[in-house]
Amino acid sequence: MELQELQNIWVQYERDLAKNTQINKEILRNILLTKTEKKVNWLKIRSLINLIFPIPMFIFIVIPRLEFSLEIKFIVGIVVVVVFSIVSYAWAIKYYILVNKLDFYEPLTSVKKHLIEAEKYKFRITRFGLMLAPFMIIGIFLSVDFPIFSEKMILFYSLMLIVMILSAFIQKKHGVLANLKRIKRELEEIVKLEGEK
Repeated sequence: MELQELQNIWVQYERDLAKNTQINKEILRNILLTKTEKKVNWLKIRSLINLIFPIPMFIFIVIPRLEFSLEIKFIVGIVVVVVFSIVSYAWAIKYYILVNKLDFYEPLTSVKKHLIEAEKYKFRITRFGLMLAPFMIIGIFLSVDFPIFSEKMILFYSLMLIVMILSAFIQKKHGVLANLKRIKRELEEIVKLEGEK
């Protein structure tokens, strides 16, 4: 074999290798994009459920069990519960709007930007929700005339604190925030693959 033939074969192998590498990158990009899109669709469904679920629960479970009275404790409790419910529902609406901005027909950089917005917002509302939850519970106790400052409640408050700490930990590791971070990493990989083209 002559040197020229060997060079031609070598050049052909390099072209084939480059072509196969490009095809593999495109396949990997499509797999990552499909996987990420499924996760985002699941986030959209969860945010819609969180928007719809409280309404029938409030109408069919909470309202029929309330015994209205004109006592100060009841009025303060109801006001606290209603205010925090409206605030948390407004947060759920805004989060739903942010998650629904995630559209994979847009450029990936804008999808990534919307995802970062949704992640920051979800982190903020989760943190504030955990801080405001005790006040909501106190409002519920006041509205149903439950003894708040009783020695028997120490165990309940301890368990409530443990549950809140565990809930914060689980949310951080396995909840929506963790999913948002995973989606962000996958989008960064896709953007990196697109940059290598």
